[in-house]
Amino acid sequence: MIWMGEEFADYHGKAMDPQKIDWTLLANERNQELREHYKKMIHLRRENSALHRNDLTFFYEHVADGILAFVRWDDSAPGRQVVVIANFRDQAHDPHEVANFPDGDNWKDWLTGEAVEVKDHKWIGTLAPWQARVFVRG
Repeated sequence: MIWMGEEFADYHGKAMDPQKIDWTLLANERNQELREHYKKMIHLRRENSALHRNDLTFFYEHVADGILAFVRWDDSAPGRQVVVIANFRDQAHDPHEVANFPDGDNWKDWLTGEAVEVKDHKWIGTLAPWQARVFVRG
């Protein structure tokens, strides 16, 4: 859940009393970038039917590296899939191979729009510290 203003890094402790949002933060480039990131993610949630369902499969985990990957899909819309690969560590993994990647062509990185190459059910790529990559198909 996004609490008022957190989509552009205006953080306030949770309280019942009214708190003003510091809209001046949007004058900063990094705050604008964070807001745009949230806008893209909200758009994905609203528009991709795979995220409207409860279908979820964890298909990869590497405990030592802190990496977890899962896929969400929509059976009523064949090919509609979302894959998330998350790095839960403060160290980069470059490269890292994720096995058991779901079948299918035409994967793209949701945030960059770049094509994603998957060969033999494997994705090989870079994960920055604490980064989650979001790939979509369909």
